[in-house]
Amino acid sequence: MHERCWRLMTRILDVELIKKNMDIFVRAMCQPWMPTRPVSSPSRIYPVAELLKLGVGLPGKFRLTPTSYRGMGDEDLSHMPRDFRGADPLNDSYVDKVIARFAAKYTKKREKGSEPTWQPSIPTHTMSRRSQGTFRPRNVFLPTELILNIADYLGHHKDIQNLLSVFPHWHPMIPDSYWRRRFVDDNCLDNVQSPPEDALDWQHLYLNSDRLLRPSLGWRNRQRILSQLQGTKERFLRQLERKGE
Repeated sequence: MHERCWRLMTRILDVELIKKNMDIFVRAMCQPWMPTRPVSSPSRIYPVAELLKLGVGLPGKFRLTPTSYRGMGDEDLSHMPRDFRGADPLNDSYVDKVIARFAAKYTKKREKGSEPTWQPSIPTHTMSRRSQGTFRPRNVFLPTELILNIADYLGHHKDIQNLLSVFPHWHPMIPDSYWRRRFVDDNCLDNVQSPPEDALDWQHLYLNSDRLLRPSLGWRNRQRILSQLQGTKERFLRQLERKGE
């Protein structure tokens, strides 16, 4: 596993859990490319396991800087797809520029007195077991907490967009703190280094991230890697669960 991928992996899975179950993690990571194990040694651990054990405590001086990462992409053209060669998925200045631009724009709006106000939670309406009228989404009101629980169940921002297209009156009930958390968590960003919830319109940034950040090869490479790491996480947790049975 590449150093950049490993650092993203540690934002998806607990490092200590990986270290305690390194053999299972390596099998889960290599499963899509793993050849059939020899019958004579079905429990054989691949050498990459030992490399990963060494990589867990990799000293800072051996970590790649953005410049050295791009340089490695120029020298070794086999470790990533052609379109993403040299595109650093971890240190992408384009993302910082987009966030800074939105923060500046949001600040100007607030200075002009056009800061958005959030609609308070509306209690649920009484529903009979058998509805006598036609179902109308606009008549469905839920507490904010329940709306956030439903949104959390949805794994992608496009799914949330579809939800809000059906229930548009739920839109103003979701606070910026939620949109910030989803943007940071879904993309495995650094929570500490990300601006606070009142610094910009996180809702717009999150729901339109595909369009706004698509020009960045680093961002697109990051999404490609995260989708693969998510598959590793799911395989790892499944195998870990079977081990505990």
